[in-house]
Amino acid sequence: SSGSSGSSGSSGSSGSSGSSGVTGYTKKQREDYNTLGISPGASDSEIKTAHRKLIIKYHPDKAKSDSQRKEFTAITKDVNLARSTLLKK
Repeated sequence: SSGSSGSSGSSGSSGSSGSSGVTGYTKKQREDYNTLGISPGASDSEIKTAHRKLIIKYHPDKAKSDSQRKEFTAITKDVNLARSTLLKK
């Protein structure tokens, strides 16, 4: 049940500075942007860049212990899911 209720109004987000009351995004979308460490309304290239940086930083092969490897695996799963969800739009 992917709630794709929100693609009406491809907002003119010309001044997307630091508005904390972000409207027009579902809670899931806001969480995905937060997971990637970018602001809602980021361009596809910003999403891809943020994704790439996080995947490199948290790659399971860089883990120093089994517990860290499990943590990194969970993080990369979340990061991959956030990227694919946001790029679907």
